Amino acid sequence: MPGEKRSATVVASADSECYMVNKAAFEQLITHNKVLVEQISRALEERRRSLVATSERPQGSEAEVAKAADGLASRIRRVFGMR
Repeated sequence: MPGEKRSATVVASADSECYMVNKAAFEQLITHNKVLVEQISRALEERRRSLVATSERPQGSEAEVAKAADGLASRIRRVFGMR
């Protein structure tokens, strides 16, 4: 997320092709596929909670995951001037 500290590092276990999506391209993707914001937000929140779980902290309920994902989706929309 813009303005936030990076929270993960990725290391490929095999040869990989990677793509960088700039802000304009990402904005076009989410503008034309409104559900994508919710899907990305949900995936990010579930991943964040999974990382927290490995550090032996409580994960929270499904309702808490949904609420946090909704908040993240709102922040993504705000960054891109949506709704």
